[in-house]
Amino acid sequence: HLDGAAEPMELMLAGVLHTHLRDASAPAQQARRARLRDPKTQRALSVVLGYLAQCGHQQQAEARAALRLGLNTIIGDSLNENLISLPDDQAVLADHWLQALAHLDGLTFDNKRKLLSAMVATVRHDGKITALEGELLRCIAACVHVPLAPFVKPQTVAQAAADNRSAA
Repeated sequence: HLDGAAEPMELMLAGVLHTHLRDASAPAQQARRARLRDPKTQRALSVVLGYLAQCGHQQQAEARAALRLGLNTIIGDSLNENLISLPDDQAVLADHWLQALAHLDGLTFDNKRKLLSAMVATVRHDGKITALEGELLRCIAACVHVPLAPFVKPQTVAQAAADNRSAA
């Protein structure tokens, strides 16, 4: 992200590489436990779901609505309205992305299942899941150690990212 932009493909690659390197350097070490009610966990959820919402929705209002839906899916009624903010600084997003994924890896398996449900709710807010969104879902799932099979029409990640940029 030296160019100041956080492209989806760059974030996906960084997340997966970071996870594999962390696992290889300390195979016996487990991620710290993360709790859904913890503000740090909720900020991590906001970063990840916010980026998903931004990648799948061209309009900021629609992206915010998708983020709200995703956060409500996992956090519920205790949702802090301050969490409904989309990343506006791509360089900062890139830095927070890896921290957020590492933190969410500490969720229990049941809460990781809720995370997957929240991610799907976020991307399906507009009634469709694009190839880019599908690959982002798979990447995030891999980073929190929950394998997810492909479920959208095969397309290269590079083509999905290019399609997303041209639609903007």
